[in-house]
Amino acid sequence: MPLHIRSEKDHDQNYLFELKGSIDSDTYGNLDNEIKKAEAAGARSVSLNFGDVDYVSSIGIRVLIDGMKILKNRKSPFLLFGLQPQVKKVLEIMRLTSVLEVLDSRSDVNHYLQEHCSIPS
Repeated sequence: MPLHIRSEKDHDQNYLFELKGSIDSDTYGNLDNEIKKAEAAGARSVSLNFGDVDYVSSIGIRVLIDGMKILKNRKSPFLLFGLQPQVKKVLEIMRLTSVLEVLDSRSDVNHYLQEHCSIPS
C-alpha cells in the first residue's frame, strides 16, 4: 500500500504530517524526505499522525528514530500520535515507546506543545 502524506505548518513552525498507508521499503523515502525538509526549514516541532498507518517495517522505524534524533539535536519535539494497535505493539516490542514521544490524539499533541514549547492556546 502506498504512503500518502499531507503536511501542515502553523505560524510557529510546528509541522504536522497526516500519514495514510504503510511505511515500508517502497515508501520510507517519502517520509524521510518530508521530515528532513521540515528540519531544514527550521521546524519547531514535528508531529506525525499515525491514525491511518497500518504497517511500519524496520526501515520505517529507522526513519522514525532518525527523525527523532534530528529534532532532538535541535531540542525540538518529535511526536507520534493516533497509533493503531498493531503499530503501537511493534514499537512496544522494540521498546521504542520509552524513546519516542507517543501520544494518543491531536489534542494531546497541542497540549504537549503548549506545555513544552510555550505555544499560546
